[in-house]
This record gives sequence, C-alpha cells and structure tokens, in this order.
Amino acid sequence: MTKRSIHYEAAFEDYLRARGIPYVATNESRRALSAQVSLKSVDFIFSTSSGENYLVEVKGKQFPYVRRGGRNYWESWLHREDISALLEWARILGPSFKALIVYVYHLTNPFDRRVHGPHFATLHHFRECDYALMGMEAAMFSRLSRLRSGAWDALDVAVTPLLENLRPFEYFLGVPEVVSLFQPIQNSPK
Repeated sequence: MTKRSIHYEAAFEDYLRARGIPYVATNESRRALSAQVSLKSVDFIFSTSSGENYLVEVKGKQFPYVRRGGRNYWESWLHREDISALLEWARILGPSFKALIVYVYHLTNPFDRRVHGPHFATLHHFRECDYALMGMEAAMFSRLSRLRSGAWDALDVAVTPLLENLRPFEYFLGVPEVVSLFQPIQNSPK
C-alpha cells in the first residue's frame, strides 16, 4: 500500500484511478530480497492500454520551491537508492517493464498557462490543490544525474538536460496529442 498520507503519492494514485489505469500500489514498508540484498520497493506498477508496463518511483516537489528568498522551478533530486532500486527491479522483471520516475509537482502558485506553458499537459486537481505530473525514464535520469548532496546521497539533473528529457505524464500513456505535439520544455522564469 502506498503512503496515502503523502499527498503527492495520493494525488498520483487518484489520477490513475480517475482515468481507469490499472495499477498496483506497493507496500513501501516492506523490502524485498534480491540475491540476499535488501531492495527498496517501487511505489507503483501500472500498465497502459497499449500494453506498456511501468515501475514507478513517485517524487513530489513544490513548483516553485521557495528557499532563501529564491524560487526554484524544476527540483529533480532523489536519493541514489531510489534510482538504483528502480533500475534493479526493471532488470529483475525483464524488458517488458520500464522504470519511470514520476515527478508530481504541487503548483503552489495559481496556474498560469503563460508561465507554465504547454509542458504541463498533465494536470490533476486533488484535495483542493493542483498538480502537474511529469515523467522521465529512470535510465535517462541515471545517465544525466550528478551528485547533489553527499551527506544525503542525493542525485539530481541540471535544469537544461532535465527540461530536454522530462515529459508530461500522458506522454507515457501514449495520448496521441501529447506525443505528437510534445516539444522540449523551455526554462521557466526565475
């Protein structure tokens, strides 16, 4: 079972349920053994109508994230264990499963199409809040990532390559208008 007290994961689950996408929310409090090594669980497993199977790590971020008087628009950090476990699960389960990081951005300011642009094609309203759902294949994140914090063992992707590779979540569902009209995301004003 997913942690429904974490509003980002609850919003993602609500999105899947509202659209009738078959999914499994895993029990994150349990860890599996793979070759006698403890392995962190993925957050969700879902399948698309075209038969794609995804293993998902949900990462909730505020958009923008305000700290020390500044605003960051594209937070992407995650713990190294998140990405390594996600990729290991994909390896174990085989080529019919794709590893995906889903960023659930909580839009903390009123949504403004001029600022947020068409890259937020997947919007979801949940519990009086607006969320933008974006995704990146875990293998791509792994290739592009850099160390953000040694103390936290956290990785992130620099803004320019992040925006070149981040996709609206509906892109992974094969929604034709999102797939055909997708353009790399432009940097938001800071």
